[in-house]
Amino acid sequence: MNLAEKLVKLRKGLDYFQKSADSYNYKYVPGVDILVKARPIMDELGLLLKTEVISFAFDLSEPKKQTVCCDMMMTWIDAESGEKMDTRFAAFGQQDDLSKAFGSALTYSERYFLMKFFNIPTDKDDPDRFRKQHGLETDEEKANALASKDQVDKMFSVGKQCGFTGAEMRNACVKVLNKDDSKTLTVGDCDTLEKYFDDNIKAGQETKPYSQRHRAGIQSLLTLAGLDEKEELAKRTQDGSSHWNRLMTPAGETWLKELQEIKRSQDEAEPRQVEDEIPMITPGQTNILAMWDISREESEEMLQKYFGTSELRDLTENQANQLIEYKDTGIAPS
Repeated sequence: MNLAEKLVKLRKGLDYFQKSADSYNYKYVPGVDILVKARPIMDELGLLLKTEVISFAFDLSEPKKQTVCCDMMMTWIDAESGEKMDTRFAAFGQQDDLSKAFGSALTYSERYFLMKFFNIPTDKDDPDRFRKQHGLETDEEKANALASKDQVDKMFSVGKQCGFTGAEMRNACVKVLNKDDSKTLTVGDCDTLEKYFDDNIKAGQETKPYSQRHRAGIQSLLTLAGLDEKEELAKRTQDGSSHWNRLMTPAGETWLKELQEIKRSQDEAEPRQVEDEIPMITPGQTNILAMWDISREESEEMLQKYFGTSELRDLTENQANQLIEYKDTGIAPS
């Protein structure tokens, strides 16, 4: 790294300082706070900061307010390459003694030079609150932050969708994270548990019955294909029974895809009738679609995607039938 690159890296480590010290009627950033944080990074990068007084003037007209003004040169030096960078600066101090005033000027100039050179924000807020408000948190800090109620609810929702019961999800918290209280979960914990639920549902599909809420799609397609439900079900269960709870997830997913393919083939084989007047959506079809448990925004987005309109009343009877079929079977309109 050259000198400029090292200074950029140093600046990244000096992202914020709290005004924690009091002086008369204002708060300020203690110089020690900046140096304690900057020195280890400077040592690591091999950076030196040389302060030089080019010229100075003083005023002793008021004994208790002796003032000194200094013209300063602040020089960054790369100990590895010898590269230098000079910056002019000024220093001012006022005390009841000239030597104290000179010391104050040098101390303040070093502190404010670092803050202004690196554009370091300062505020009365504590660092953690400031970093969170202004999006300065690192990925690690975000992951270690306590999860909100919405984030915890989302994690449990994922577990439920993956087939885990409430007790199983609580046991997973203890097993995976060694935590038994959801209020102590961090954002990273929730991400870890979501991945655990997802990985285990995939790994355990062979022993999980096919979801009951997905059976309706298979049943509708069986009716359309003219197939006997019990006979077809017995072909796909592990023990040859006609009970749905014996149909495992992989077999159910394969069966659904087969039936969808049969329906597509039937649709392609049917001749399309051309009529002078195209019948529009009927009141009965409208009522069926109105019972679909989706939001208005989702409905409008779907209508626009498949039919180029956002209103049900603009659909033809055939389009409405396609949409009802999509609702029941999951086959998207063609």
